[in-house]
Amino acid sequence: MTKTAKAPKNFYTATEAIKKLGMPRATFFNLAKSGKIKRVVPEGYTEGYYPKAEIDKMAIAREMFTLQYTSDSSIFHRAEEKDIQGITDLGIALFGTSTTPSYESRLACWKKNPDAYYVVEQDDFIVGWIALVPIKKEAIDVLMGYVKDATAMFTKMHQNVMVPENILPFTTEGAKYVFLTVGARQGLPRSKAYGMKLISGGYEVLKEFARNGIIVEKLYATSRTPDGVRLCRDLEFQEEETNQTSAVKRFWLDLETTNSPLWHEYKEIVREYTTNYNPLGTNKEQKPIQKDKSKKSRSKKIKENKNELNPLHT
Repeated sequence: MTKTAKAPKNFYTATEAIKKLGMPRATFFNLAKSGKIKRVVPEGYTEGYYPKAEIDKMAIAREMFTLQYTSDSSIFHRAEEKDIQGITDLGIALFGTSTTPSYESRLACWKKNPDAYYVVEQDDFIVGWIALVPIKKEAIDVLMGYVKDATAMFTKMHQNVMVPENILPFTTEGAKYVFLTVGARQGLPRSKAYGMKLISGGYEVLKEFARNGIIVEKLYATSRTPDGVRLCRDLEFQEEETNQTSAVKRFWLDLETTNSPLWHEYKEIVREYTTNYNPLGTNKEQKPIQKDKSKKSRSKKIKENKNELNPLHT
């Protein structure tokens, strides 16, 4: 019989484990009975529970197996509340638990600005996410190491910096400074394709915002991984001088002044908007947001050989 009592820390109830593994109840209990799924009765408890680490490992193995042998039907879309758990699980798989925000932290940030988070989904699995988070300038200064004790604060960025009170809405005034994070499932035949879909999809999101007068002036990113650093360089971000000595590499891109051909289309959209809707550059009137029904397929301006994608940062 499925247990409904709340599980102790680092354990799942049977109901939670079944949901995590996505398998029939009868199959689950047969595997538990045969010992193939470990059941533990923690000290002080009378009911059996299932070690979270082992269940999570089984879930990842099942997901990887499914994704290895399925055709590519992945889609890019704005994240919904149901996707936050998948983003969290992928973050843990990529970075471990120590540098990955909890489900509760991610959910709180998503609720503050749902338009900032996007995913690539394949057969009900989240295989990548991209976040374009407009945040306060004071938070940017911490992330980029511009303030005293920035390193210590950055170490606990999800407690100190990437918190709902620092996240802004996408408005004509609130989206000037955007912090970029990316994560894609690795070790799959289509990992690179998923990464390209995230980048091209994120680019389309920025262009659509610009068409409606929500103009991002600067993008910021950080990375601890070689692949993340390479991605920032491929997208022609500028590097902070401290990158030579810091374990955390910091990058920024001024979308108003960049001469990179990768961003030419975005700059043309901004120029057209400011000419037609805001000729004096006052940035006080906002064009109503509408879906662009004539939008073409994802931009091909970012060349495919530019991205062997791994995440920038969680």
